[in-house]
This record gives sequence, C-alpha cells and structure tokens, in this order.
Amino acid sequence: MAEVVLGASATFYLEVDDLDALLSGLGDGVDIVLPDHVTFYGMREVWIRDNNGYIVTLAEKEHGR
Repeated sequence: MAEVVLGASATFYLEVDDLDALLSGLGDGVDIVLPDHVTFYGMREVWIRDNNGYIVTLAEKEHGR
C-alpha cells in the first residue's frame, strides 16, 4: 500500500462469499484502487475507496484453496 494515498486512518477488510455478485451490484463510478487479483495467501481481492476516503478490501477465498 506504499503507493496508495490514504484518505483516512483505517482500512477495512471484508471477506465475502460471492465477490462477482457484490462487484456487479456496485454499479459504475466505483473508485477501484487495486483491481481484481489473487494474493499469495489465496484470497481474491479488490480494493475500493468509499465516499469518505476509506480503503475497503473485498475478499473471497480463491476456489480450490
């Protein structure tokens, strides 16, 4: 996160069951900070910035892990 300018003093990490469904429900205009990727620890994540500047990580266990 060294390259990410934070707008608040906290970030949030939310594990969800269906990341695709959640992302499709967000609609247009979402500020994607870090696009869809799979981490070395087996989570599929997308980082978004909310309207207050907080970074929210939406994460789902990668299938097969």
